[in-house]
Amino acid sequence: MGGMVNIGKHKVALIAQAICSIVLLTVAFQVIQKWQYQNDDYYITFTFARNVAEGRGFVYNGGAPILGTTTPLLALLLAFGSRLIPAIPIPALAIALGAMAWIGACWALYCHLLRSGINAFVASFTACGSLLWGCWARSHFGSEHPLFLFLLIAAVLALSLNRYLIAGILMGCLYLTRGEGILLLPMAIGWVALNDRKWRWSILAGFLIIVLPWSIYSVIAFNALFPNTLGAKVAQRASGMWQSIRDAWLYRGAYLGGSIGSIMSIQPQLPFLTTAWFSLPALGLLLSRRATRLIALVFLFPVVSFSGYLALNVAAYPWYTYLLAYGVHSLSLLGAAWLITLSWKFTTGHTVPSRIGGVLVSACLFALVLFPVIRQVSLSIQPNLGLDNRSEPYRALAQWFNVNAVEGDTVAYVEVGYLGYFSRVQVIDMAGLVTPGVTELLGRHDLGEVVTQREHPKYVVHVAPFDWLTGPYAATPGFLDNYKLVNEIQTELWNNGVMQIWKRL
Repeated sequence: MGGMVNIGKHKVALIAQAICSIVLLTVAFQVIQKWQYQNDDYYITFTFARNVAEGRGFVYNGGAPILGTTTPLLALLLAFGSRLIPAIPIPALAIALGAMAWIGACWALYCHLLRSGINAFVASFTACGSLLWGCWARSHFGSEHPLFLFLLIAAVLALSLNRYLIAGILMGCLYLTRGEGILLLPMAIGWVALNDRKWRWSILAGFLIIVLPWSIYSVIAFNALFPNTLGAKVAQRASGMWQSIRDAWLYRGAYLGGSIGSIMSIQPQLPFLTTAWFSLPALGLLLSRRATRLIALVFLFPVVSFSGYLALNVAAYPWYTYLLAYGVHSLSLLGAAWLITLSWKFTTGHTVPSRIGGVLVSACLFALVLFPVIRQVSLSIQPNLGLDNRSEPYRALAQWFNVNAVEGDTVAYVEVGYLGYFSRVQVIDMAGLVTPGVTELLGRHDLGEVVTQREHPKYVVHVAPFDWLTGPYAATPGFLDNYKLVNEIQTELWNNGVMQIWKRL
């Protein structure tokens, strides 16, 4: 099927997707109301975006420029949005952008399925299910993952339309959203070589239009091509204090299966339902052979990307499975829709049993799909779903520094997202993400003591449960000789733990 989608022919499908999009936007609006409760890691990007918008560049509230965010494109987009609409907080802009990107990804998926020869019902069924799944994934709207998903599917759609220059530009944007996006470029070039039999320089040209200027700037400004976060994740794994991705997801497999299962809202105590759901992706692959172009790029890319992380053996984090989960979920919807289409054909049979059987099988398949989808939507109604419980104590910590510290004061701590965004202090990151000099120290049992002696922060935030990383530096003579305890903030986190604030003498 070529050309544009025939709106009249697919009117019902488009209406259904429009309704699902409105549902998703409604959920996103609820998330925007709680923009102060996003994941702590997201605020690292928000802080860089704010500093860029204010003309300070990629700095974390002072100090030398550093590419301490995994997603420079999202930081730049948010900085631009903040300059245009300064009244809207950057986290709220990020959530709105994430919701729109998710909707765009699902509509692009629908268009690509149609172009691959899939009938309108199957394509719309898959797109609607993916849109409603976004209601559950709402806690990730503030991250770069929805944007990455949209750019991935849009780039593949541009390839199918033979818009190679546009596809290359989108791949360049994909790379700047997350570094693993570069893996799509050789896959796309190989796909073109197999199907077009010609080398298309325009793909590479489009990619370089975006990537080359940024790479030159990155080398000049940061003396590095890649974000510092990648080196930090490798160093975290090498330290032995973080579980490696191979140990977590290749050998044990617990996080991979558990993450995909929970994201798809599968209940482990319902083994039949779980088995049925995880059988559907295989059916989606087998029964949608005309869509192999899409599957080869959109659904194969998460596997290649995940394999890259396995090869690097970085520290294990749950978001490495997000694209895999989306691929499994979409293939499950695709397989279910094909089975419904096949079973529905029996309703036109000549015998009553065949008609009844077709209706019953179709109804069972609908129920199999609707159960997790309805559960996803119902979960999204819960006001506290996906909210970071560190928000209130960490904002209280930032507020203390807003009152008692001055701009330019340095503060050392382990988790720096909220602290960076909600205060103006210069943060020294003991986990190494935004402070490159710390990265090489990860794994030392006296990390906290070394950082305080080398960086000389004016303030140090100590939380005993993080001693596994930093060591019990707050009890060492060298630390006590140079710092005094000036405040303690009680929190329900860490079994009613205490955040201690120490000030240099």
